[in-house]
Amino acid sequence: MSTFITIRLVGEPEDRLFERIEMDPNIHVKDLMTEVEVTTKIPPRFQVLKFRGEPLPTLEHPLRTIKFGEEIIVLGSFVLLDGTSLFYVKTLGAILGPETEIDFPSRPKFDMIEVFVYYTLKEIGIGPSEVFVIPDSTKSELVFLSTKLIEGFVTASGVTANDMLNESKSANQGKVIITPEIRKEMRQEMKLLSSLLCLTDLLGNPDNHGVIEHIPTEEEKLDGKFSRYELRIVDFGINLRMIDDEPSIFNSSTDVQSLIMYSKKWKLSESVEKAKESMENDPVLKNNKNGNVKTYNRYIKRLDAALEKIESGN
Repeated sequence: MSTFITIRLVGEPEDRLFERIEMDPNIHVKDLMTEVEVTTKIPPRFQVLKFRGEPLPTLEHPLRTIKFGEEIIVLGSFVLLDGTSLFYVKTLGAILGPETEIDFPSRPKFDMIEVFVYYTLKEIGIGPSEVFVIPDSTKSELVFLSTKLIEGFVTASGVTANDMLNESKSANQGKVIITPEIRKEMRQEMKLLSSLLCLTDLLGNPDNHGVIEHIPTEEEKLDGKFSRYELRIVDFGINLRMIDDEPSIFNSSTDVQSLIMYSKKWKLSESVEKAKESMENDPVLKNNKNGNVKTYNRYIKRLDAALEKIESGN
């Protein structure tokens, strides 16, 4: 016998509710994923489903015990509205510092450093233009990070978000030509940021970074500037083993000079301060104490020391 349930889509600034969805408790998991796709427009390969606060059971018929009015939580890697991709969403995993730095009896459920880096990349103009931290509606203290998809973004491997969603090649594939000069500049920017912000899985992962085409303004055209590709970063990992050591780029005078130049371009100190303010003022972070606070504070102390060294020119 069918019943009526609610599908809750998590990932936008506010959850979207699809109520009174008729559902057979004996539905096969494949058919369930199809129903979720029809309702939310999120393809099965990007769906993360939760039921009663836990990941959907790995069963052929996972909803046999569902009752009238209960919810299925849907976290999609991409959140869409009217068929248009808007936000990339990820669960902030349990990132743990050294044993002595555990803030709570159990593992922290989210990594504050990752949130901070997204805010920083936003401020320096290399990351997504909008960043949201979203609480789990089941009150599990798990949080999700939602970032606005970058218009015109193509990964270094030549893939757009629509390519991944539609599982088909776009008109951009094979047409975005990154010159050796731009590729060299991109790699230098990522090298500096990786060392400074303790990033990993960036330089060697062409799906985590890419380019957008910058169209010059009329004023820039008068200055002789032409259309060019610029670096954008959409994902990365955090290397916690780096947070107690000085950034390795300080061992190279060439990298130091490059960092001084880019820090002015990015307004780095100002951008970092804005990112800190975003962390302090984020209502979800203020109300959720289940983060790696001590490890985050050590990370910020290291970054502040590095910025001071850059500004002093030493």
